[in-house]
Amino acid sequence: MKKIGIGIAALLAGCCMPVEAIEGYNLVGVSANQMHFNIEEDGDETDSGSFLGFGVNYLHGFRLTGKLPLYLETGGSMKFMFYSDHQTTYSGVTPDGDWIRSGEYRQRIQTVTLTVPVNVAYKWQINDKWALVPYVGLDMKAHLSGWVTDITIDENGEFRDVGNLFSNGEDDMDGRKWRRFQLGWNVGVRAEYRRVFASASYGTDLTRVMDRDGAHIDTQNIAVTFGYKF
Repeated sequence: MKKIGIGIAALLAGCCMPVEAIEGYNLVGVSANQMHFNIEEDGDETDSGSFLGFGVNYLHGFRLTGKLPLYLETGGSMKFMFYSDHQTTYSGVTPDGDWIRSGEYRQRIQTVTLTVPVNVAYKWQINDKWALVPYVGLDMKAHLSGWVTDITIDENGEFRDVGNLFSNGEDDMDGRKWRRFQLGWNVGVRAEYRRVFASASYGTDLTRVMDRDGAHIDTQNIAVTFGYKF
């Protein structure tokens, strides 16, 4: 993954010299997002799952050269992601072999992340109405907030514990806090019809969101975006 990041960074640097501001465009849109995660501890996968959420996105495209429809795109995306897990706990087995239900355990996580992409895009004009725009680039991520809520329900009632994902406190992540800042990469394609567009992208992390004490979390990110170009 580090080699991919170095290669993308070199491509971006090469394309930015010199920048000819001949023409540009703006893209605004909303996205449906999925962030799949894998948790590994001492080399063994211990858990996996997916966050689901939505984003509000803005990009500006700068024309890099007058000879080719090559653009540098950058802007910002505010993403709101949610995860939930529900497990039933059991205290034993009846003589008939049925499990005895003793309670429930639920976990909920909410995050808000500002992502700043820096992409190189190439516009392939199919006709006067349609265009395809493949792109590749880097993502700089700043996690603005993140909270985890653990809910235990048993015969004594419901108990809630709320923790900060970015704190190492004993009542929070207890030495395994998440990183506030990350670097990732993405690749995607955008279909444009006149002033509207739809795009799909995939990316992973170059720096893990958590990597401490032999445990780490890797994520893969998928987004589908619809918006307007002006």
